[in-house]
Amino acid sequence: MTTKGFISRRESKSQRSEGFTLVELLIVIVVLSTAGLLVLTIFTNSLRGSNKAQISSSIQKNGRNVLDTMDKTIRNSDNLVCISTPNHSTLVVVKDGIYTRYKFIPPAPVVNPTINGKIVIDNPVKDKNIIGLDPSTNDEYTDPAFKNKICAESDPDPSVALTDTDPETGVSITAPAGGIFSNPNPSAGFKNQVKIEFFVSQGVLASPLLTGQIDPVNFVTTVNLR
Repeated sequence: MTTKGFISRRESKSQRSEGFTLVELLIVIVVLSTAGLLVLTIFTNSLRGSNKAQISSSIQKNGRNVLDTMDKTIRNSDNLVCISTPNHSTLVVVKDGIYTRYKFIPPAPVVNPTINGKIVIDNPVKDKNIIGLDPSTNDEYTDPAFKNKICAESDPDPSVALTDTDPETGVSITAPAGGIFSNPNPSAGFKNQVKIEFFVSQGVLASPLLTGQIDPVNFVTTVNLR
């Protein structure tokens, strides 16, 4: 009888021990889950911060590159040929008979764009395939006719972009209300003046979850022509 009682007490103690182990296991699971969530949050925030820093650097780099390129070309040109109307999206200058054209192409489509806005460049020349003839009149282009053609906003877009156009990792260009190019009154001693202003933001398909919110950066400069 004594032996049976002893066995019964041991079984009861063993059952209680198993109960404590299960509770401890649940506590461990909760602790590990919480720790895992904390580590994931820290990792996500770190990744977002790293991506944000990279994109901010890319915005500055691309914006400065556009300004420096256009500033140098315009400043060294012989003359300002035109700034297009009505959107002020195209600028053409000439140096030693060589034309340089800059053109702003907005993000597309207008709603939920999938293509970055960009500024492109080319050096338009008379069409050699038609031996310098105007296809509408079959007459040779005059300088005014050629200038009107290359200054038209409807003229085919140049293909070389000055910015990184990747919609996820690149940057997108947008214009202020008055357009990117304007022609204010020149400063004393200069024959012409060009103002350039645009905004640079992250690519149109960049994920805010990976980068956070990055405000567009405004770039503006004024170039005088002697």
